[in-house]
Amino acid sequence: ILQVRTHQQQLIPLLNNPEDFRSEYTHIRHHTFEIEKAWADLEKFSADFVDQSHLSSSDMALLQFLKTHEGISAAYLQTVDALAVEIDFNQLKDASQIQAAQARLLKFTNSDLALKFDAISDELIGQIEASQKETVEADAELLRANTLRNWAVALSILASGAIATLLATIISRSITRPLTELEQVAQRVIDAQDFSLRSDIFTQDELGTLATALNQLIEWVEMRTWALEKSRDGLEKTVKERTQELNAIMDSLGDGLLVTNATGQIIRFNPMLLTLFGLKPEQLERKTCLEVFDGDVTTLVTQNHINPAASLTSEVTLIHGRVGQARVTAIAEQDASHQNYLGSVVLIRDVTLEKEIDQMKTDFISTVSHELRTPLTSVLGLPN
Repeated sequence: ILQVRTHQQQLIPLLNNPEDFRSEYTHIRHHTFEIEKAWADLEKFSADFVDQSHLSSSDMALLQFLKTHEGISAAYLQTVDALAVEIDFNQLKDASQIQAAQARLLKFTNSDLALKFDAISDELIGQIEASQKETVEADAELLRANTLRNWAVALSILASGAIATLLATIISRSITRPLTELEQVAQRVIDAQDFSLRSDIFTQDELGTLATALNQLIEWVEMRTWALEKSRDGLEKTVKERTQELNAIMDSLGDGLLVTNATGQIIRFNPMLLTLFGLKPEQLERKTCLEVFDGDVTTLVTQNHINPAASLTSEVTLIHGRVGQARVTAIAEQDASHQNYLGSVVLIRDVTLEKEIDQMKTDFISTVSHELRTPLTSVLGLPN
């Protein structure tokens, strides 16, 4: 608008120069097109304001501006075109004609229509300033809104993080608490050997299935333990009975019994052995053969250790000069390659009476032989 007004006012002094006049008028036509396009855009923009109750002050001022100045720019531009067309440079021969044309242009410049056209420019400047002010305020409000939004986002993130942490803690505890209780129940069962303990079943999910499985396992172990204890008690009873029977047999043996381990330490003996050697139990307990017996018994046990496969027999001296016969047998563990010597079993029998009977038999035979030889000698000598 300012450009059109400036070029329109420049037309007055250019009436003496047709070329410059036409150039200025060309500029006016160019700006006329821009004004018409801009005005059409404003009218189209204002046509979108259906609900005017929510319009800003600048938008309301724009609507009022369009309503107030409606048709002024078009009338002004049409008048300028009409004046430019009326000027015929071929008829402007003298100064009076030029002055008359200048007077018409000057009169138009100062006309009410031109002043109203100038008012459009002035009011547009105010509109622009108001719009710029609103833009600054809107930018400030946008900045505050963005700041508030950023704070809201930050607080939301912090709140979300706190809620997520809380939920994670709750979920973690809801998972770990049953597992911890399962572990505690299992540990108490192990430590106290109390198979009556059972784990509580909180849920019907995998944790509940695990708790049920643990209870079933505890019950199965309880039954197996009870069966093993019952079997052990039965075995212990059987072993005890067999041991008592074996002890009764060993104690009732008429021969002396001596049992040693692989190192020669005495681990078992019967009362007859004590009687044969005139010993007391405390003399044999936690002792070795070498510490208790003479060389005969010790030598026999040592030889048996060297050759476990051999069955060795030897005479030993008993109490009161009596004679005993000792027979040793190895206690060995047979594996694929050799026998593992574990100890020796020595049976000692009192053979004093047998020795005396044998001696009596020998003496009797010797006497009978002597007595028989003497008469026979006499009889055989008579013929000679």
